[in-house]
Amino acid sequence: MTGTVRLRAKRTKPGYHSYEITLPKDLVELLGWQPGDRLVVELHEKGSKKGLFIYKP
Repeated sequence: MTGTVRLRAKRTKPGYHSYEITLPKDLVELLGWQPGDRLVVELHEKGSKKGLFIYKP
């Protein structure tokens, strides 16, 4: 399954930002994730492309 996600920036304090990635509901349900779940995020590189691998431990 593939889908499109959006990266959003949120200003928390002057000079500080946090970022959120929104995922399609169908994808989250397929993975069995629930709000509040802890997820592990790893940076992976394949050739010249960089990507994130996100999983529930």
